[in-house]
Amino acid sequence: MGNWHQDGVRARIREMAARDPERGRLGACTHGYALAPRLPEAEIRAFEESHGIALPVEYRSFVADVGDGPAGPGHGLMPLTVPRPEADEEWAADDEWAEDRLPGRLAEPFPLAAPLPGRIGARAGALTGGTLMLPNRAAASSSGSS
Repeated sequence: MGNWHQDGVRARIREMAARDPERGRLGACTHGYALAPRLPEAEIRAFEESHGIALPVEYRSFVADVGDGPAGPGHGLMPLTVPRPEADEEWAADDEWAEDRLPGRLAEPFPLAAPLPGRIGARAGALTGGTLMLPNRAAASSSGSS
């Protein structure tokens, strides 16, 4: 499927956790240097079929061979098929995760076929059709308070 060496990835994550026992590195408090279990092939295939897409080979092999997040860059990788256990309305990334998984959303064509000059002037949601959010780089949302 891919060329991930799951034991090597897990060893590197353990090394990073050992060097950061206080979880001070950006996002460590969110993902805790933990990897979720690998996804079974049937679950990955069901996700692809229900969304009318084929996942990129590298990502597909990662969730099948290594794990379904969350340890990763920033605040970690978003899970493929189920929301994060700690998901709540305070995290903008969780809203994006849910929007990504709306029926037909992932099968939409990506709206930007070429770079546009200057500011785009469109809301982010209008520019993300056909994309799947992988890393959770969002900080706590402040949209509910002003």
